[in-house]
Amino acid sequence: MGFFSTFISSFKRPVAAVIGMGSDSKPWTAAVGDQKTCAAIMDCTATHTAKGKVLHVVMDENDRIKQINRTSAYTRLFEKPNPMMSGYDFLYAMSWQLDEKNTALAWVDWGEGTKPKAIWPVYYNQYRLKKIVGEDAWAMEVTTIDGMPRLVRLEDVIILRQHYRGEGISGGNNRPIYDAITMAEASDRGLMDAIQGANRLHGYVKLKNAMLAPQSTKDNNKTLNDRIKEAAENGGIFQLDSTEDFTAVAVNTWAASSAQMKDVQGNLYDYFRTPKEVVNGTANEQTMQNYYEGRIEPRWMAMAQAFTAALFTKREYEMGNRIIVSSPAATAASWATRMNILNYTRETGDLTTNERRELMGYPPVEGGDKRQISLNYVSNKNQENYQT
Repeated sequence: MGFFSTFISSFKRPVAAVIGMGSDSKPWTAAVGDQKTCAAIMDCTATHTAKGKVLHVVMDENDRIKQINRTSAYTRLFEKPNPMMSGYDFLYAMSWQLDEKNTALAWVDWGEGTKPKAIWPVYYNQYRLKKIVGEDAWAMEVTTIDGMPRLVRLEDVIILRQHYRGEGISGGNNRPIYDAITMAEASDRGLMDAIQGANRLHGYVKLKNAMLAPQSTKDNNKTLNDRIKEAAENGGIFQLDSTEDFTAVAVNTWAASSAQMKDVQGNLYDYFRTPKEVVNGTANEQTMQNYYEGRIEPRWMAMAQAFTAALFTKREYEMGNRIIVSSPAATAASWATRMNILNYTRETGDLTTNERRELMGYPPVEGGDKRQISLNYVSNKNQENYQT
């Protein structure tokens, strides 16, 4: 191992000992993802977030990208973060947990070397913070995939938060929508109660004759049940004789009106900053563009910063190493807009052939990573040879 590797490995030393319990993961009282409208919104956001392309880049002194390391260990890490997940799965899971718990965590497994071996999500109820003995530092005790506890330095933990008020490691809560969720769930239960109402007691039959012996009562109930079943199978009309009286039992169910449910759902869409049209796939180009700018891109930015902080040492950061999350080509653009981009970049040479193919949803071709510019489309490196 060379000097530089030895230098880097010193930052990845194991936790020698910890003392006490600093804090547990916060208890959670509302399963936001169990409510169907919330689940649809969270699935939509996680799906769009997971489209992001994670890359290892090197920035220059002006904070501009000077090198894209498409084959580095860090880029490959996000293509297959761990044996159980694809890159898509990982970004989806982090986004879902961020919306449901307002905190999403993952820990970096460095193995025995200086390059990351895997990244594992930390489920919200599976961690504790502990103080490291002899250091001004903290460790996180997590539960691994095989159910075993493991201590991880906090600097090796990816932390995403929203609604964060600067209190501890966790983000805020979703209390502002608790009432809306409760009302939506109550309405869903009322609708289900109405559907299942046929299985409830709708009335009772009182016999006018003298009190029956226990066995006679049992036999009479069986006969009555058979009569009711037969009536239900033959139009629902139940015939009584002169010795019987029927008393109806009111079955009250409640479900929100259409206007009330629209208002409740509107509150949920507003809270998650996700238009209903985006969720159901009817959004126009401008709505999609606004959604990406206001909802998805800030999430990608937060992920990029968290990934960078956990994967690179201070020295590596100073040398320009970053993790970025970029959008696939013109994700929110309409077909007409993409055609305009193609026509414009054909003259300017801003995009390679493969980038142009990606814009249209086509696979890359060999030799397609060169830029060409108008002048009968020569390589942009040789264009000065054709100018006077």
